[in-house]
Amino acid sequence: MNITRYLILLLLAAALLYQMCRKTNQAMSSIVISTEFVGEYSQNGSEWKPLTEDTKLSAFEGDLILRGQIKELLSMSCLSFYLNHIGVVIAVNDEEVFYTGAPMSEDRASETECAARWSAWLPDGINSEDEIEIRLHNSHLYGNADAYNEFLHSLYLGGGTALQKHLGRQSMLSQVTGIVIIVISVALLGMALGYLVQKLPFGSLLWSAGLMSLFMGGYIFMDTKDIEFRSALIAFNTCVRQYCIMFAALALAVCVGKTLTGKEKKIAEYLINGLSGVTGILLILSLAGRMSVYDTGLFWAIAQGLVSLVLLACCIAEYSRGAGADRSLFLSYTILLSAVLLELMNARIGVWTNGIVIKVIFVLLFAFHLVRAIKLVAANQQASVTAKKLEEELKNSRIVLAMSQIQPHFIYNALGAIRSLCVEDTKTAIEAIDRFSCYLRGSFEAMDKEKCISFHKEMELVDSYLYLEKQRFGDKIKVEKDIKAEDFMLPPMSVQPIVENAVRHGIRKKRVAGTVTIKSFEEENAFIVTVTDDGIGFDVSVPKNDGKVHVGLQNVEKRLQLMCKGSLKADSTPEQGTTVTLCIPKTMKDKGKKE
Repeated sequence: MNITRYLILLLLAAALLYQMCRKTNQAMSSIVISTEFVGEYSQNGSEWKPLTEDTKLSAFEGDLILRGQIKELLSMSCLSFYLNHIGVVIAVNDEEVFYTGAPMSEDRASETECAARWSAWLPDGINSEDEIEIRLHNSHLYGNADAYNEFLHSLYLGGGTALQKHLGRQSMLSQVTGIVIIVISVALLGMALGYLVQKLPFGSLLWSAGLMSLFMGGYIFMDTKDIEFRSALIAFNTCVRQYCIMFAALALAVCVGKTLTGKEKKIAEYLINGLSGVTGILLILSLAGRMSVYDTGLFWAIAQGLVSLVLLACCIAEYSRGAGADRSLFLSYTILLSAVLLELMNARIGVWTNGIVIKVIFVLLFAFHLVRAIKLVAANQQASVTAKKLEEELKNSRIVLAMSQIQPHFIYNALGAIRSLCVEDTKTAIEAIDRFSCYLRGSFEAMDKEKCISFHKEMELVDSYLYLEKQRFGDKIKVEKDIKAEDFMLPPMSVQPIVENAVRHGIRKKRVAGTVTIKSFEEENAFIVTVTDDGIGFDVSVPKNDGKVHVGLQNVEKRLQLMCKGSLKADSTPEQGTTVTLCIPKTMKDKGKKE
């Protein structure tokens, strides 16, 4: 017997097996078969129309009556169907044989159970010639527009165990995705809690993002047709699903509000407070029994839609001008808010089902930002290693700078000047000693300072140094100040070394008197400090090889970059003078107020 004969026999056996499974009651307990209703329909009392595959029905256009037969429905073959907040009455030959809650004649068929659930009918004594009439009723105003279509597309012949397995295979991807998102969200919330405890930046935003992901993960997990087989608490399943999407949307609004800046941020705060208030009122009304949780959906959707629309406009405005946080974050917010608006509208018109748009978009964006976060963690790990190295370099640069400022000859000369004053002018000598002590203390403290200091504190060190130099050189050194900004922070010993260079290598090498001018002023994004001298100057394009003073400027520049992301620029012209400009970003002003 060749292989062809084997194949023919196997095909015949498979056909026979399929036929037996469809016709025997024993088979129906172990397999599930999709079926369909064949006949005509009338909605809200309209004329009868043929029911076809292309028929699209809205649950908001009145009660629906189906008349005809269910394919291959025989006596004792269990018929299962999905009811998304609708009631059903089944009549055979004008006799009501099945209903949910109460007969249709009492007009209470769909109001006894406000939930999405599976139901089943076990016909008794029915044959292929009997006419079946199915009456569907929807008492809700929002949220289940596609309920009638869902009923027609969820007709199955088979037992509950087989149906559970069949639906489980269909929803497995969605539920696994929801579980993964929930697990990751819990980890994010733990990380955010650590950030909040340590008062680190972005802790509040990370917490809100974690909550949004947690609720969306819960919604994706719960919003599957087989959830009833995993949790028999039908009302619980329905409420949790409703709460998850409500709180996920609220958390999204909070995330947007925390990322916006300027007037858009203020607008977002008012909107979030209003949305929180509306959500609270609806929950209280549900708790008091004034309306069902599902019926609050219409009012929540109106409030959420208005808030999402305004926040969408704010995100677009902020994205367009490139302000605030990472632009990809605002782009993600824009896409998510647009998806929320589409889903809110679709809940009324029912173009697609199961919230597929918001689910797919959220999962894609979640995966995108998760990959970015993993890369960022890896980069931060590398950055932490680099930071330790830079910290060591910074410490060394502080020591080198401080030691370079305390030159032995300066100490000898300052002490010599003070000694002379002790004989000539005791009062001035005492002040000189105080200034010398202040200078030494500031220089030594710079070795241990790891944070920036106020500009006012730095100028005390500068004044002490200039006072001592003027005691030695008298009117040969003139000092002018134009201080228009001083409410900011900068690395210690940033200005003093530059002033000392101006005196030692600019003015003192002149044969006549010279002037050091110190200015500070404020620009839009930074504070500027300039030190100018009219000394001998130098050619900045020619490197110096005398090994004397340039380590000071180099250390100042490095510490500006490392400690406050600042910068240093030197401009000089031979025989005319030198100007050194320090640029300190404005963020240092806020840091100064905290420290």
